[in-house]
Amino acid sequence: VSGKKPNIIVFLVDDMGWQDTSHPFWSDSQGTPKKTFLNRRYRTPNMEKLASQGMTFTDAYAHPLCTPSRVSLMSGMNPARHRVTCWVREQNGTTDANSRSLLPPDWALNGLQPIGTPARGTTKRPISGEDMRYHMTRPFATAVTLPEMLKKCGYVTVHCGKAHFGTQGTPGSNPLNMGFDYNIAGTEIGHPADYRGSRHYGKGFNHVRGLDENNYYQDDVFLTEALTREAIKRLEAIRTNPREAGKPFYLYMAHYALHSPLDERAYDKRFADAYKNPEDGHKWSRTEKHYSGLIEGMDKSLGDIMKYLREHHLEKNTVLVFMSDNGGLSAEPAWRDGELHTQNAPLNSGKGSAYEGGIREPMIVKWPGVTAAGTICEKPLIIEDFYPTILEMAGIKQYKTVQKIDGVSFMPLLNHTGDPSEGREFYWNFPNLWGNTGPGIGATATIRKGDWKLIYYYESGRKELFNIREDIGETRNCEEQYPKLVKKLSKRLGNYLRKVKAQRPAYKATASPVPWPDEVR
Repeated sequence: VSGKKPNIIVFLVDDMGWQDTSHPFWSDSQGTPKKTFLNRRYRTPNMEKLASQGMTFTDAYAHPLCTPSRVSLMSGMNPARHRVTCWVREQNGTTDANSRSLLPPDWALNGLQPIGTPARGTTKRPISGEDMRYHMTRPFATAVTLPEMLKKCGYVTVHCGKAHFGTQGTPGSNPLNMGFDYNIAGTEIGHPADYRGSRHYGKGFNHVRGLDENNYYQDDVFLTEALTREAIKRLEAIRTNPREAGKPFYLYMAHYALHSPLDERAYDKRFADAYKNPEDGHKWSRTEKHYSGLIEGMDKSLGDIMKYLREHHLEKNTVLVFMSDNGGLSAEPAWRDGELHTQNAPLNSGKGSAYEGGIREPMIVKWPGVTAAGTICEKPLIIEDFYPTILEMAGIKQYKTVQKIDGVSFMPLLNHTGDPSEGREFYWNFPNLWGNTGPGIGATATIRKGDWKLIYYYESGRKELFNIREDIGETRNCEEQYPKLVKKLSKRLGNYLRKVKAQRPAYKATASPVPWPDEVR
């Protein structure tokens, strides 16, 4: 590896399921990749190429919804600690669904804000960016962000695509306040109103801003393509700018795809119409054609960026990390075909769920000279691990932050020097109500230790225990079979939640907090 700091690209896809790719992320007992019917359905040749050149992670985790995962990546904190436990939208406005029995906690619903943001209840102008007032009367999180740390250490930092860190009108809604030198189309919105350039990428709250000064509208350039062109244009400007050419860059390439809408607003004429009947006889509806086209368009973006790196001799000194922010959507019949909650098979359920379908993600890392080509890693990791890992990639091992870092560097997995997951426990806390229903969807707290996973449902007090190595679809609840293990994991989970001052819902009838998992038999 060159002694020069590597360039780093995080290629983050929105709502991409573990199986929304032609590259398999499931291995058999001998470690051989195992293709599913979904892998045979979708087309992602550039993901396949990236995997052949790098390391595939089969047990990579995020959190059930987008903003919690993105804040964890930016801060290195678990959502139980940073308290941005649901998705954010308008300033001071909750996104919790109503419940007959539960009251959600006073979570950090204004999202992630930069250090120095005045405490809630004050009125002040934003630190920079758009000239508008904010009056945050509800909580928010603060942290020294990953791009801020990289910027201090000489990196040129670029944000492209979906931000969704902070609510409308707050400093955190603008990536320029969050440690990025450049921002391309990143605001408070969580999905586009329209993917089509001919429709100006939509209107209203979810209009994608920042792409107005080009010919994308006139030429009807699909949003995924426009973002890719803008990202490459910025990388080229850095490469040729005398003041920046000698510096390493960090590109956070955060696509809006594959998020809904999946109707005509997501029609990508380059790919969608090519989807007809595959070998398994599946018949694509218009919605599923759009979804498949979104996947292929995302994959083309990955290929275009890989091509740019290769053509400009940047490939050997660039780390490329591919990841998704939560599981694939499976709970909304308007957007997906087939029986609900099966769109991430063999995993159960999808986005919003504590089951593997909601939190297990496709992940690939390529680092020439470090990761061995075509390798597979079955050790678990979680998205807050990106923070310490990327800093270590950049040669930053000693640093101070105002926040407690929950993430653990997975560098030893990349260079085969150790196993940071050995004996480790992984936690998820979602004390909110997303609004959809389905398997594993609801206010939950979860722990994974080794092959065992315990889910605690705040509303009912029910617990489920799964051996996910033997039962990847989480179809066999072993709670009654292993009562001592349930008790042990409940205690570990309860202790962790108390330790990080996690939040929990309360009962509407009494306003008293719901019990911690180890307080319920």
